[in-house]
Amino acid sequence: MTLDMRMTSFQRQHLLEHLFCGDGEEHGAVLACGIARTDHGVRLLVRQTFLAVDGVDFVASEHAHRALSARFVAETSDYCQEHGYAWLSVHNHGPGDSVGFSDPDRRSHRRLYPSLEQYIGQPVGALVFADRAAAGEVRLDGRVKPLRCVTIVGDRIEHMYPHQPSSLTRTSTCYDRQVLLFGARGQEILRDMKVVVVGGGGAGSIVCLQLARLGVGELVVIDPDRVSVSNLSRIPGASRLDALARLASSSWPIARRVAARFARPKVRVIGREARRANPTGIYRGIFGDVMSSEVARELASADFIFCATDTMASRMLVNVVAHQYLVPAIQLGTKVPVSRDGEVGIIHLAVRPITVEAGCLDCAGVISQRLLHNESLRPEERQRHRYIDDPDVPEPSVITLNMEVAGRAVTDFLFMVCGLHHRDTSMLHEMYEPRERELTPTRFQADPMCSCCSTCEHSRFALGDGRVLPTRW
Repeated sequence: MTLDMRMTSFQRQHLLEHLFCGDGEEHGAVLACGIARTDHGVRLLVRQTFLAVDGVDFVASEHAHRALSARFVAETSDYCQEHGYAWLSVHNHGPGDSVGFSDPDRRSHRRLYPSLEQYIGQPVGALVFADRAAAGEVRLDGRVKPLRCVTIVGDRIEHMYPHQPSSLTRTSTCYDRQVLLFGARGQEILRDMKVVVVGGGGAGSIVCLQLARLGVGELVVIDPDRVSVSNLSRIPGASRLDALARLASSSWPIARRVAARFARPKVRVIGREARRANPTGIYRGIFGDVMSSEVARELASADFIFCATDTMASRMLVNVVAHQYLVPAIQLGTKVPVSRDGEVGIIHLAVRPITVEAGCLDCAGVISQRLLHNESLRPEERQRHRYIDDPDVPEPSVITLNMEVAGRAVTDFLFMVCGLHHRDTSMLHEMYEPRERELTPTRFQADPMCSCCSTCEHSRFALGDGRVLPTRW
């Protein structure tokens, strides 16, 4: 079982500015963390940072080194006990790219951890930072475990380790050309990631195949649908046999019903192609609805999420998971409106990064409460409650448009995790209009009281398992 921590880039900057303020001395803080327990291990999610004031909260101790005062420990542990958060003390050593606890640090931990864990009822531990490294140990269920790494999520995804990991000297020859762009370390990062794709349709299937060919180590795709004849022009690798095309095209209603019931699930088709592209990777296709609580748990342990569905409910759920579990995501899709008389309107190809600290999809206005409510109705209720602007015409879907939006989204993912963006690049939402060949970045203001992405008291931000996800069953 692995033990990791996640924090935003703003939290990291705020903390390191306090620890490394230029005087060369040690300084202290406490982190209150949400907790996420998954099949992959435990993640601590930084919810609140308490900076220790020198000489008041961080003082000289009888053991000849500076430490958090008893009052500060009591106040912060009371807060964590009340809210169900993990408690971690923080201090710094000198600058550098490696760091570890001193013997006095470890003796202090052995004295403090058992009683504090018993009082709080949650994991307790400590972190020590250099400016480019971080080490930690956490008492979890009565046992002390080392922290594997601290992951920084923001416009870029970075990792801080106790020691800089050594890069592979060789990678598989099939990745030689892409390693020239992001290096062997970038290939290692991709190999160690779990990426979840919600939606295996036209855009989602292409995202999956691109991720597989990039060498992502664990790929999970979630989709409840089977392949239909109309999918064959949009899902790479899908065949007429997958869609049971002869039955689906039959004039006999019973044959068409058999095809609809027994055609191959989309996730199996995608899995077949993904394994061909990356035989050494782990692929899991979940033939189910992400709005099921059991399926939604897959998102909590992801390192990155792509939302490639056309439902407002799944978009809302991914938005919640991204902020509640500090998992960066990208929502992507195409919109090709067609009027009843066949006139094509303005085409939009949307790529919307959810970078955890820059505001959420709800703040951006891309989650429609009307459509969310409409999706929750039974089919007969939905028909009775149709709005005048709800078209009864299926939207077009073309593989070239899906390729365009999927490529932009996966490139953003690749550049975020491998550090290829320029440092001043902001991950704005983008809308591309192919008829005008016009790319429009979209700015929006995050709501400081948002229940999803803000840090106010009622927000889901970094709560992990502390709040039930808004699934349907």
